[in-house]
Amino acid sequence: MATEKLYQYTDDGYLALAGTNAAALAGIGLNGFRRTLSGRYLASSWQGLYVLDANFQQTGFILPEGPAPFIPVHNWALGPIEDQAGDIWFGTFGAGVFHILETGNHFVNFQYQPGQRNGLPHSYVNALLEIGEDEVWVGARRHGLKIFNPQTSSFRPVPSWFNPPNGLNTNEISTLLQDSKGNVWIGTWGGGLNLYRQKTKTFQYFLTDRKDSTSLSDDFVTDILETAEHEIWVSTTLGVSVLKDQEAIEK
Repeated sequence: MATEKLYQYTDDGYLALAGTNAAALAGIGLNGFRRTLSGRYLASSWQGLYVLDANFQQTGFILPEGPAPFIPVHNWALGPIEDQAGDIWFGTFGAGVFHILETGNHFVNFQYQPGQRNGLPHSYVNALLEIGEDEVWVGARRHGLKIFNPQTSSFRPVPSWFNPPNGLNTNEISTLLQDSKGNVWIGTWGGGLNLYRQKTKTFQYFLTDRKDSTSLSDDFVTDILETAEHEIWVSTTLGVSVLKDQEAIEK
């Protein structure tokens, strides 16, 4: 989502400017917006991460700083999540991953170290996803996925079945979502939508077909959302696609 203002749908179906205080987000270009399990909102932007309460009032702001020499894109916050402990995680465009601990407001910055086998896959991290209590999936630009274990503070490669020809169809990871059935949706930059079923360890692909109006709107996916009706909404660079056919998704 790229915009200069934050809007919300009201109960009567109208789109209205959200009630943020004192221009908290005015003029800020947002690239993502997430409601957490605790009821607050994480608004990631090109100028850091904004934390909002249930009434869209700003309660916190996090400005990441990358390794020297500093460049402005290190301030970009990407793919924020809140884990089960209430900690906040987000990626950056060149400064790795930030883990903000709920207790004490301390943080850990994981930075990419070339050649480090158990380290971050790349310094450009677009997406994060918590799976259970001991896994945080990290999706990187051009370097696929790695799995972080908070207990050991180490990264490991994804299992072999994620590799071609039957696994991920690209290493350009843009966004991640686990749905209510436990499936993991992997948005990519150029490879469409990859659906990973953890139970069967298999993949299904949703790609654009200009001759098929019911196919994915574009292969460059920017975000994924599951609604209360269990529809999967997929935003791309050319619009929004809605996957309603649960039988096709589950097959």
